[in-house]
Amino acid sequence: MDVTDDMISEEVNITEEQIRECSLKLISKIEEDKFYPEVIIGLSRGGLIPAQYVAYGMDVKHIETISIQLRDDAGLKANEEINTLLDKLAKKFEKSNDKVNILVVDDLVDTGDTIKLVHAFFHHDKLNVRTAALYQNFLTPWNEIVERATYWGEEKPKGWLNFPWDTLTN
Repeated sequence: MDVTDDMISEEVNITEEQIRECSLKLISKIEEDKFYPEVIIGLSRGGLIPAQYVAYGMDVKHIETISIQLRDDAGLKANEEINTLLDKLAKKFEKSNDKVNILVVDDLVDTGDTIKLVHAFFHHDKLNVRTAALYQNFLTPWNEIVERATYWGEEKPKGWLNFPWDTLTN
């Protein structure tokens, strides 16, 4: 997706209260679907705080993190990190006969490229993987979005989203 001037010119500051409310909506949708994750994976960096909110809200004790940064040509590093995590999870749950429910959490699904990568790597017969985000982009036409999250708290408002953790940089 090409980023246009009107998408960047309007900035939307997301508050901690909005994150809390979004997280509660997200949890409600996941529970309505009767999906109860055994593992929550936060995508670094934006998905770490939302993953923590969801983990506490759903009483999930097993939390992992991986870093997927498609903007910085870091795909190879992400591939290695994901494979290492998959090996770790396979060893932990190798004695289980059931599929392991895993929820991968991010702050925003915009183009869907990150979600596509998650689905590609976490496709395994022992894993039942679903994705979640606080905000999901519905402004871009369906044919321009690669993939969308399974669950989301709110529709992404028009403009560039500034989360509280984004504003801590010097």
